[in-house]
Amino acid sequence: MATQELKNYSDVLSPFLCTLCNTSLRTGVVPVLFKTAVVTPLIKKSHMDPNTLQNYRPISNLSFISKLLERVVSTQLQSHVDVHSLLPSLQSAYRRGHYTETALAKVYSDFVSSLDSSVDNQSVLAVLDSV
Repeated sequence: MATQELKNYSDVLSPFLCTLCNTSLRTGVVPVLFKTAVVTPLIKKSHMDPNTLQNYRPISNLSFISKLLERVVSTQLQSHVDVHSLLPSLQSAYRRGHYTETALAKVYSDFVSSLDSSVDNQSVLAVLDSV
């Protein structure tokens, strides 16, 4: 069934999809079909040699229903994390509206503040860890 057909008949299919997602969450079982993806090789950059296997990366396309379940889980998990304040206030990862730029702006701000408050041209040490 195509995604557009699912959208067209959402009023009829919604109760079934809701039951399907809730059953999966309640039992902790994800149906095998939800884990099946169509994998398409995509060349990394257009100028690369298409005859070299290493120049491709796999793109996995999951079913609409699989993505729906993923979004339900993500929404519930994010809500739980937010309600119970489980993430540090300055953490940028896994938070809506907090991006790499947010983290970099905070580090930069802290660095400049430290330089401004240093006495007698003392040094400010910054240690950055990249994984």
